[in-house]
Amino acid sequence: MVTKETSSVGMWNQVRGPSTVSAKTCASESRQPSRAPFSRVVRTRQAEDDRAGNPLLNFSAAWSAWRAHRASGSRPIANSTLADYDSMYRCFLGPFFGDLLLAEIDAEMVGDFQLDMLSYGVSAVRYGKVVVPLRACLRWHFRNGTFPHDTTFWFDKPAPPADERRVLSFEEFERLLNALPDFYRPHVAFAAYTGLRLGELRALCWQDVDLDRGIVHVRRVMDLDTIRMYTKTKSSRSVGLPGHIRELLTAWQGECPASDQNLVFPQSSGRVLEPSDFRKRVFRPALVRAGLNPAFRIHDLRHTAASWYVHAGASVVDLMRVFGWSQMQTAMRYIHMLDTPATLAALLSESRETSLSAGPH
Repeated sequence: MVTKETSSVGMWNQVRGPSTVSAKTCASESRQPSRAPFSRVVRTRQAEDDRAGNPLLNFSAAWSAWRAHRASGSRPIANSTLADYDSMYRCFLGPFFGDLLLAEIDAEMVGDFQLDMLSYGVSAVRYGKVVVPLRACLRWHFRNGTFPHDTTFWFDKPAPPADERRVLSFEEFERLLNALPDFYRPHVAFAAYTGLRLGELRALCWQDVDLDRGIVHVRRVMDLDTIRMYTKTKSSRSVGLPGHIRELLTAWQGECPASDQNLVFPQSSGRVLEPSDFRKRVFRPALVRAGLNPAFRIHDLRHTAASWYVHAGASVVDLMRVFGWSQMQTAMRYIHMLDTPATLAALLSESRETSLSAGPH
């Protein structure tokens, strides 16, 4: 018989022992204090004995089994993503769910987890990221028959609409370019006008660039410091280069530092571009000098590119091809940027005028 009662963190530590998450670890990984910041459920010693016979009955072992599955196989999850998930488990999921029996986890408990995190000061955005591996782990065990509940409606957290994401206007982006060191302007300009992910940008090689045709073939990604011959969606795509970016890249080819991998955008030393160092030393200071929001991320250049494509009249199918999205719903988030009838009518008028000015064919 398993009995439950709500307890404070101190009661949980008294029964289960102190948290294994150090203050230094959580401060650096999630900027949250080290102690489990949640109300907990205390079980009897009999529950400890019961779960010892079947390690897959508790969430800690279930997490380990799911992680091992996702780290292997024909489509393993990226090492950088696994590192993020490990951090989320150590600081949040492990302290709250780790010793729970899988059969004890239900929708109400997940709801309590959300409320506890938000009341402790964890942002809604951070919570949204933390529940991604939690949801995936529980769904995997449900499909395998080791978890009794279908979690389809437990995590109904829609993505924010595109117009709530950070995007730059053309004028704002020119200010950002002018604030960047000369060496890094080709990197950022290329990212903004092609919409490549940072991992794809870091792994791009000159053999993937066809300057004569004005096309870039996106077929590899940098996972930490390892080039993998597939993208995030495990498929390749081709992206066209606007004329001014094609000219910029042609000039950059003669100035690009040599590298062992023949990278298009390495560091000045020829090494692979290091994301955190680039953000800290180059990207964020340039945002400040340009008078822009310093919270603007490198990935927001991808959102910016999508918004520019939409306002240029790109269709949902066009966006899916250029940005490598496999789900139509992802592209539809950006179509919502054209949320006024006047905007749509203006695009139709522009198309009509262009067609008529071209004359009969």
